[in-house]
Amino acid sequence: MSIMYKFKASVGAFCYNHRILIIIISTILFIAVAIIQSFLAITFTELEENEIDKIFPMETFVVIYNNNDEVFIPGLIVALNNSEHNIRSINAFANSQIGMPLPAEHLALALDMPQIMVEQMLTASGVTSMSMLDFLTLLNQTSPDPLLASQLEQMIAGRRMLIGENYSRMMVEVGYFPDSETMTAFLDYFDDLLTQMLPNQFYLVGSAPLSRELRAYFSIEYLIISIVLSVALYVVLFISYRKFLLPLILIGIVQTAMWIMMSSMMITGIPIYFLALLIVQSVIKGSALEWGVLLTNSYIEARKTCDKQKALTDAIKKSGRVTMTSSLIMVVVTVTLGLVMSGAVSSIMMGMGIASLAAAILTLFALPSFLVVFDRFVVSKKCDEDIKQKMQEKLN
Repeated sequence: MSIMYKFKASVGAFCYNHRILIIIISTILFIAVAIIQSFLAITFTELEENEIDKIFPMETFVVIYNNNDEVFIPGLIVALNNSEHNIRSINAFANSQIGMPLPAEHLALALDMPQIMVEQMLTASGVTSMSMLDFLTLLNQTSPDPLLASQLEQMIAGRRMLIGENYSRMMVEVGYFPDSETMTAFLDYFDDLLTQMLPNQFYLVGSAPLSRELRAYFSIEYLIISIVLSVALYVVLFISYRKFLLPLILIGIVQTAMWIMMSSMMITGIPIYFLALLIVQSVIKGSALEWGVLLTNSYIEARKTCDKQKALTDAIKKSGRVTMTSSLIMVVVTVTLGLVMSGAVSSIMMGMGIASLAAAILTLFALPSFLVVFDRFVVSKKCDEDIKQKMQEKLN
């Protein structure tokens, strides 16, 4: 007999002889990893800082606000600049070269005009300062000039880049890494500041606000996705086997493998990207369920002619090679890619490798024990009756 054949026979005997112990250990493991994975920290932006970010941490995001709130923007800019946060730059129409109110001295210098002339025009308008765009508009109305009109047209085009028909935008650059605690603290402060100073609805756009929003809702949405997926799988398995408990056993094995992956990545400090969870869950639950279904079908088929122990051994002999070969290929390929690649791709590959290994071990050791212990819920009573009848016929 080959080494593989002896190994599969040994696995079958081990699972049968220690089935109660294996079930107890599997149940404890299920509860433990379910608790541990709940503390997993999920990343929603880049998985690690690059060398530039370590020296020059920077994140830029955009505030979209109602045009009616434009009068409050200068005060907002002052409040931001006076805050304790690391504000790199603020770009809005209110503090731009063409939109920021300037005194006569600065307007004269920027437009290369006599200061006395600028002061007379401001005095006639009843103000002491005026934006460059408004001043050129006023100047073009009083003294139309083609060159002046061309400059004014360029400034109006620049204004359209910041001021829209109904909404305007302000760009804020801060010296924080996007998915950091300092960025979260700044966003909380900035969100409160905007709520206090802007009467109308506003929107924060960028990777940092997106990361905060995903962090707030992803856990609930991931739980809903997992429940819906598990229910869908249960329905499919129930239709196939017409058994209430068997689908729960198969789904429980796969879910334990997923939680082992999440717990191991948390304990080892491997960062996990939020999309990695969704991708790994979809792939692993499909492939691992296939291994479990193959073993279960082999066991059910063998139970038609054999007792529990022999049926279990025959099932592992029949399906073990496929399970081990398929799982080892997936583990080797994904872990190798995970070590070579970086970022989100590495997170996905490492997650698939760990989950595949866990699913294969649980399928070969835990699932057989559950099938034997809950045999009456897996196969029909007619199997035992047929076996007893055949044994009686042999004795007679």
